[in-house]
Amino acid sequence: MQWFANWRKQKPGLAAPDKLDQVLAAVGTDPGCCREENQDSAAFFDSHGNRGSLVLVADGMGGHRAGRVASQIAVEVIGRRYSASRRPAPEALREAIEAANREIFQRSQTDSATEGMGCTVVAMAIEESAAHVAHVGDSRLYLVRAGAIFQMTEDHSVITELLRSGSISREDARRHSQRNVISRALGSKAAVEIDLAAAFPLRRGDRFLLCTDGLTDLVDRSELLQVIGKFQPAEAVERLIELAKIRGGHDNITAIVAWVGDQGPSGVPPTREASISMEGVSR
Repeated sequence: MQWFANWRKQKPGLAAPDKLDQVLAAVGTDPGCCREENQDSAAFFDSHGNRGSLVLVADGMGGHRAGRVASQIAVEVIGRRYSASRRPAPEALREAIEAANREIFQRSQTDSATEGMGCTVVAMAIEESAAHVAHVGDSRLYLVRAGAIFQMTEDHSVITELLRSGSISREDARRHSQRNVISRALGSKAAVEIDLAAAFPLRRGDRFLLCTDGLTDLVDRSELLQVIGKFQPAEAVERLIELAKIRGGHDNITAIVAWVGDQGPSGVPPTREASISMEGVSR
């Protein structure tokens, strides 16, 4: 497993940041147990100047290493464009993702080795004590707050659309042959539809998980809650990835755990979980 931690002006064991726009984060990625190559990419861009922190995860798709190329382009372009932008965070985030989509699409059209490549992306920008979230595909963002876990993104997938229409039950969805088929991706078309949620205010003690479906296919919400609530970011990331591998690790596994203004384990109960909208969190 490859992983790193970014302890912004901190050392392990010391108090975490006091300001809500300062972030304590760890990133981990692993090819899993069944695949030779890791097509996931992830990064934490620390805050500097007037531009806040950015965390993002991308899950590549495409044969012959093309998926890896797509996810790497996404992370590099989004990080660079967002950090350099002087526009408000939501606009900067949207424009950065659109730029990544264009580059992936153009590359796939001109290089036969990368034809058909694409990737998911989930990104969170933290600026002025608020979070801005954007995503394409089925990589997810979770928030752990006050002892509960909230899924903050809705998968762009065939299964989600079938569930929304009432065509299948949740039990059927777990066994459906198209359960991992996404309906949106970066690079699949010249233009991409991005879900950009309204900004929501952060609270001291908020913890976030950004991850690929290689984790969420094998680890349920109550387990995510337990691990994120109990362990510091680097150890939480390592434990989550190892748990997915113990259960088969059929896909690449990537996770980022980020703390905002937190000072230690919150002792979250193991059974509380929820799925709410951004509006519900902002109240």
